[in-house]
Amino acid sequence: MSTVDDRVAEMPQIYRKQYMKAVNRKSLRAAIKAHCLECCGWEREEVKLCTDTGCPLFQYRPFVPRAVASKKSAESSDFRLQGLFNAPGA
Repeated sequence: MSTVDDRVAEMPQIYRKQYMKAVNRKSLRAAIKAHCLECCGWEREEVKLCTDTGCPLFQYRPFVPRAVASKKSAESSDFRLQGLFNAPGA
């Protein structure tokens, strides 16, 4: 497992201050932002385009207006439920 110093050394300079704020427990928002950015290869646009509705942070991911995140999650839930009811043998 990598240490904080290892991770900081590998990430883009622009995100290091935010990441350290998260690691030092100064901001929950910073922790969410750091997680999403790291998950998406440090690409803000990829965080916006994230489709992993199974992620517990999906509703809270940064760089996306709240209304968009909520609607996307609701549509995904509807699609999954629809698949359950239309499944063979259902």
